[in-house]
Amino acid sequence: MKNFRCSRGFRKAKNWTSLSEIFRVLNEKRVNYIVLRNYEGVLDSEHVSGDIDFLCENRKELVCVLGAELRGSGLNEAHYEIFVREKRIEIDVREIGDGYYCADWEKSFLKYRENFNGIFVMDPENYFYSILYHCLIHKGQIPEKYSAFLSGKCPQSNSTESFRTLLFDYMSEKNYLVTNSSDWELNMHFDAVPDELIYKKNRWEIKRFLFRAFRNFYRALKKIKREVFL
Repeated sequence: MKNFRCSRGFRKAKNWTSLSEIFRVLNEKRVNYIVLRNYEGVLDSEHVSGDIDFLCENRKELVCVLGAELRGSGLNEAHYEIFVREKRIEIDVREIGDGYYCADWEKSFLKYRENFNGIFVMDPENYFYSILYHCLIHKGQIPEKYSAFLSGKCPQSNSTESFRTLLFDYMSEKNYLVTNSSDWELNMHFDAVPDELIYKKNRWEIKRFLFRAFRNFYRALKKIKREVFL
């Protein structure tokens, strides 16, 4: 990963004129990134639903160029917000080695990225299997918004179990592993993953445990405070 130092001109939050401007600047600065999914209408800031998911080589660089700010408690280094014409847009910023996908797979996403109307996205093969992984490992199910896409690309797979087999066979062939994410708010679903596909030496496990323990303590404290002052 290349070293990056944030210059003064990029340290403050920005109010961008459009999402097109954002991606133009990212490309001009040669930031190594992709939008992970749902990128087709992302340039229209009036109709962005949900957040925008980035994967990049260097999170600090992308966040700095965007002038993004941590959102929520500020404890989760993956969750930020940007502003376009005063409108707040949430973004998630993943980087190589953060366990969102295994590092070798994340590198492949960036290596074979393609330009889609000025936005860098995955090649079709990586995109299909990354969506499968996102559904089955990050979500634990196939949400309705992805069902038609997956079935259209692979009509012979008509059940969650058949999609699992398809994903795990692909990951085994590519030597990709299921890893725990550094994002402690993300609920990972390992229950149906073959043991040989799970990365055992995961450095994020303790961090996830500590952050979740802190979150539960904080929620309990707030509940007690509400009950005392009611």
